[in-house]
Amino acid sequence: MPCRLKAVSDGICILTRLESIIEQAQNINIVD
Repeated sequence: MPCRLKAVSDGICILTRLESIIEQAQNINIVD
């Protein structure tokens, strides 16, 4: 169970990281 919880939290971390990457990409597109 702890392993499964860690997998879920890792997935959330990856999702939030992806969101910030997408935001940065959108900001770059707006500047261009």
